[in-house]
Amino acid sequence: MTDYKLFLDSSIWVGYFMRAAELLGQMVDSHEGKVFTSALSFYEVPRKLHMLSRNEAFIKEAIRFMRENSTIIKVDEEIAGQSVEWAIKNKLAIADSIIYQSARSSESILITADNDFRGLSKVQVIII
Repeated sequence: MTDYKLFLDSSIWVGYFMRAAELLGQMVDSHEGKVFTSALSFYEVPRKLHMLSRNEAFIKEAIRFMRENSTIIKVDEEIAGQSVEWAIKNKLAIADSIIYQSARSSESILITADNDFRGLSKVQVIII
């Protein structure tokens, strides 16, 4: 187990559930208790899995797994306010800005497959 915390973007969760890369499985499975995710992912992940033609049982199991294997960071007034400023400054979509600010609030490294985050501090972009 490592001594740092990971914040998984929705793209990483989807890749994990679709078995896109062995690295993702190792990443998620080896960070017990140190994995964080945004409440927004509970919208984005099921939506994407549905678009990938996964059935309702698969999607429900994915959501259960996320809930049981990560600490959920809720969007509060502070994160929302910081996200607006960050979105404007860095030309990020508001959802991406909320994800980024949520990762910062949990003092985690944001792991994503989304190139919009490339170059930001404490972000690791993975090609899936």
